[in-house]
Amino acid sequence: MKLLNDIYDYIQKRENLYRQGIFVVDTEKIKWQWGMKEHIAEGIIYKHSQLAGNKMKGTIDELPVKNIIKPLLNVQYRAEDIEVKNILLYVEDENAEHLSFIIKKYHDNVFIVENDLDTFFDDFKEEKIDLGLAIAMDVGKAKPEILHLQDIAFCNQYDVLADPIGFVYEYTPSDLEQMADKYWGDKNYGADITIEELIKLAKTQKNSEGNDLKDDTIKVYLVLGSLPEKYFAEDGSFDEYSYQMQVVGFYHNENGKQGVTLFKTKIDNPLKILKRDPIYNRACGWGAVEELVEPQIWTNYGEIRKKEMMDGAAKVVYLNDDPKVQAKHPKGLKGIGTFELINVTEGKKGIWQADTYPRNFSLFDKTVNDFWQHAQTLASAHDPMLGMEAPSGTPFRAQERQVIEGTSIHEYRKGKYAKFIEEMYQDWFLPYIVKQIIKDQEFLADLSADEMQFVADRMTVNKVNRIIVQKILNGEWIDKEEIENLKIKTRENFVKSGNKKLIKIFAGELKEAVKKLKIKINVENKQKNFGSMMDSISNIIRFILSTYNPQTGQSALDKPEINKLFNQMIEYAGLEPLAIARGQNAQQSVAPIQANVPQLAGQQ
Repeated sequence: MKLLNDIYDYIQKRENLYRQGIFVVDTEKIKWQWGMKEHIAEGIIYKHSQLAGNKMKGTIDELPVKNIIKPLLNVQYRAEDIEVKNILLYVEDENAEHLSFIIKKYHDNVFIVENDLDTFFDDFKEEKIDLGLAIAMDVGKAKPEILHLQDIAFCNQYDVLADPIGFVYEYTPSDLEQMADKYWGDKNYGADITIEELIKLAKTQKNSEGNDLKDDTIKVYLVLGSLPEKYFAEDGSFDEYSYQMQVVGFYHNENGKQGVTLFKTKIDNPLKILKRDPIYNRACGWGAVEELVEPQIWTNYGEIRKKEMMDGAAKVVYLNDDPKVQAKHPKGLKGIGTFELINVTEGKKGIWQADTYPRNFSLFDKTVNDFWQHAQTLASAHDPMLGMEAPSGTPFRAQERQVIEGTSIHEYRKGKYAKFIEEMYQDWFLPYIVKQIIKDQEFLADLSADEMQFVADRMTVNKVNRIIVQKILNGEWIDKEEIENLKIKTRENFVKSGNKKLIKIFAGELKEAVKKLKIKINVENKQKNFGSMMDSISNIIRFILSTYNPQTGQSALDKPEINKLFNQMIEYAGLEPLAIARGQNAQQSVAPIQANVPQLAGQQ
């Protein structure tokens, strides 16, 4: 690239290149020209039922749009969704199960909720599905920011992170003032103008294209990437590079120089990208809107032809072979009243209505349906996944198999998304969580049935052990029956108080545990084999009922592993799990101190 004097020249040059597009494939006979800017614009308008060009909507004369893209996108959003409850943090130590429990509850009940990560993951996923690419930026907080493709001013269209990338924003004065929290306009961060000064400057100047700026918007560029040191400091070199973040605007400063700087700093690369169905030599992957544009275009074509036919069929046209009638009614029959007679010449046919029936209507109707089915195949979104009723007589198992096969591609893409989320946790989220959980923390947590059992077992053993130790130290007799009753009462009181429990982490308590902190994401889609899974568990329940002994009141359900399966079935069905006390398990959790030590005379 030709040597450019400063960051402002660089931005203008790169913006011009970005508008030109590239050749993804360029051979003597085959060429695939592609422009990222047009690709993004096309994805946005087709998703939201708009048409290319300047055709206005909202009038009876508009062209009809039957949006087949949005419902198929909704299927992909649901099928490729990752629930935050399937993100599991744990301590990699078989003897630290209690620490894994505490960290997991902090993550689920505090970290995810306070930072609304569920919404972030959904928004990021939808942008990736729609346009084939999504970009996230670490901003030094718990939740990253999504840098929307629509805001890109320039980038490398072959590889989006190979070169510096620029984003352009138009802020209102109030929105720009809020960026002071990010140190924009701070002279300590390279600013040569404050936010207040820029707002005043923008009202009196024109932008680089010579158009009057709106009074309520200020246009700024955010540039990220490896740039010459000369762009960062006047005494820098064009031969040395560093990764920089700069926020600039195209306004003349007090010295008449083009461009002002609101912020600049040197940082590590804060960006991560995820593609959907990557395409070699192209910045964006194959987006879901892009794969459905062709069926959408021809669906619109068919709907437009159908509208034209309906417009024609709505017209009442009369034919006439009597010149006297035409002479008498030169403006047609609009003024003729009901039951009024019209004279015609003897022997002439006179007046009759033209046949305007749209005989080719069904042809275009069939074409629209054909393209809808083609779009469903492309999007792997067949009728059952859309919630549409299957044709009469279709076996349930056939529908179930169709759904399973149809979701296989979505499971594949979900797995890639899960790996990306795991990478974000390792690089961004875990360091933040580590800083938080070594401080004092107190929060209310919802415990599942298994967690209730886990806490109840350990709490009961700990409490009973403390009482036994105290009795031994006091030289008191330890009654085994009293200890058993205490264990039962302690467990019952814990369960009766409900599954919402207050958890407190003391400062430094997890300092060593965080060194072994790991992450695991469970993307196993339990709904995928829901039918067969429920059949299997139902068979287990039948077996449990067959093992019930009315004399002892016991069954196979008293076994912990069967109890767990039963609660899983309840959870999968969307019901509240049952915290069934496991008497047998409670008896196994006997305090490690001998419970019936005799009191010896003369000894403490």
